[in-house]
Amino acid sequence: MAKKLFIGYVHPDRIKTEPIDYVIKDAGSFEEKKQIEKLCLDTYEELDFIERGKWYDVRKMNNVIALKDKNVLGFASWIKEKKELFLLAILVKPNYQRRGIATALLNKIKEIASDLIVQNIIVPISNDDLVSYVFYQMNGFRISGIDIGLPVKRHGKEETGFWGLPCRDEFYLEYKI
Repeated sequence: MAKKLFIGYVHPDRIKTEPIDYVIKDAGSFEEKKQIEKLCLDTYEELDFIERGKWYDVRKMNNVIALKDKNVLGFASWIKEKKELFLLAILVKPNYQRRGIATALLNKIKEIASDLIVQNIIVPISNDDLVSYVFYQMNGFRISGIDIGLPVKRHGKEETGFWGLPCRDEFYLEYKI
């Protein structure tokens, strides 16, 4: 499984600075959910993930989307588990990255977590996803755990990930509410 997209990285020549209008809302329609599936498959080539010994299917989770003219520009998949909100992923289409969409989605997730009266938000990232690591650190998250060898357990072998780095371990980052 070679990851297809460089999550979060846009070459400086491709950064668009003009404002873009979009709305943040819960995914509801069949078409919106299909677009979430496509973005997830285009990025990870799978829809279900093992994290902390449990399987998560993006299609069965709550999804918040950034929507423009019926097009899903990005999404955040989450589920409430006991006293925490587990954020499986935030993904934004490459042509819309670096425009504040991921931050808007994360802010909505923080709002949802406050409304649900949970203690923290947990998000997994693989060791090769440097851009996500920086993004979450800049937004108040801290490392709370590491699952050494998770990608090998999941796929049976070490994979090449983003930036050509070996995908070996899974980090868990935490945001305290």
